[in-house]
Amino acid sequence: MNRIYPSKLILFGEYSLILGSQVLGIPLRAAYGYWSKEIQPNSIFKEGFIEFLCSSCADFLHVEKLKEDQLYYNSNIKRGYGTGSSGALAAAIFDYCKIKEPADLHSLQQYLGKIESFFHGKSSGFDPLISFLNKPILKSSQQNFRVIDTAKMKWDLSRLYLFDSGEKRTVKGLVPLFVQKAKVRPDTFEQLVDINNELINAMMQGAELKTLMKKLSQFQLSEMSEMITDKIKKLWIEGLRKDEFYMKICGAGGGGYYMIYLNQENSEEFDWSNQLVPIDLS
Repeated sequence: MNRIYPSKLILFGEYSLILGSQVLGIPLRAAYGYWSKEIQPNSIFKEGFIEFLCSSCADFLHVEKLKEDQLYYNSNIKRGYGTGSSGALAAAIFDYCKIKEPADLHSLQQYLGKIESFFHGKSSGFDPLISFLNKPILKSSQQNFRVIDTAKMKWDLSRLYLFDSGEKRTVKGLVPLFVQKAKVRPDTFEQLVDINNELINAMMQGAELKTLMKKLSQFQLSEMSEMITDKIKKLWIEGLRKDEFYMKICGAGGGGYYMIYLNQENSEEFDWSNQLVPIDLS
């Protein structure tokens, strides 16, 4: 199979989607999964995965193909970095083993979510949908999925970068922690929904993101500090204090990549600029 299953980036909405917000995600094609005849150290599936597919996904997957054909799944997507390594794998498995084509986008999302649920206990299917289609996806607050034609968008990603923390995510239970906090203080966390929805609308319209990115950065630092490692927290505070850059959580947080909005044009002025990865849709 001569195709790739790219990593993904949730630009806005990865935690607030739990509370019903919009979510905007894009493929990151610099890192990807793929099928190959060559076996590599990361080709071995996590223990129990094949058994899970046989017991839970046999109604839409021909799992025996994984045993019959001499193809191996390889990937250069960093694990524990919030860029969808499990989503790319789910997309590849479905593409390779599907019994028939899905009837519509919703069915495809459901199948992909069921495969990825092995890794997270529950999956919306949003991450693997991005990897499978290799296109940006917008989920509305009404739970509708829409494929985005970037050629018609006025997106400006020039000030947005991924920041490599150099730390793989090791903390577990961050999502349940967020859910609990939101239950205790629903009015406070409704602000996160509003900020993310406004950011997505601004992005789709090609509008300025600066003020909203600052709001999001301040909110996450104040209310979601458990998702920010101590090392990153110092940098986060510095950006807000000097008004030079604003940071946000990627994925579940707790390590891996974070996103940075630079409030100035020249990133080389920062001594950590070598840790910045441009966000490229090409």
